[in-house]
Amino acid sequence: MANVHRGGVTLKAGENSYTLSFSINAMCELEDAFGKPVMEVIEDFQNVGTKGAAPSIKTVRTLIWAALIDHHPEMTVEDAGQISLSVDVNTLMEKVGTALQRAFPSQEGDQGKANPPKAKAE
Repeated sequence: MANVHRGGVTLKAGENSYTLSFSINAMCELEDAFGKPVMEVIEDFQNVGTKGAAPSIKTVRTLIWAALIDHHPEMTVEDAGQISLSVDVNTLMEKVGTALQRAFPSQEGDQGKANPPKAKAE
């Protein structure tokens, strides 16, 4: 079971359950994978629905992988792709989004309603 106080989100995939979260280490892995600061990755993720564009499958797979590695360090990017076959894309996006929100809890400690800070334009 995911610990929501530590940013965890439970993802049911077939008969298995996984815990998604974005620690500092997971966010560093995202930066390495995408070659840009994590706040830009988050901003791109947040803008997916508003600009009418769907995220690439590769992006979704990488986000899932990064969210898995804290609690499932043996996971590879390919494993994340296999897990995603057992879950519909809307559920995947919702769970990843919730895990990202919980990585940036509000000052009041309400982790369920926080929004990641926006990256500042230079």
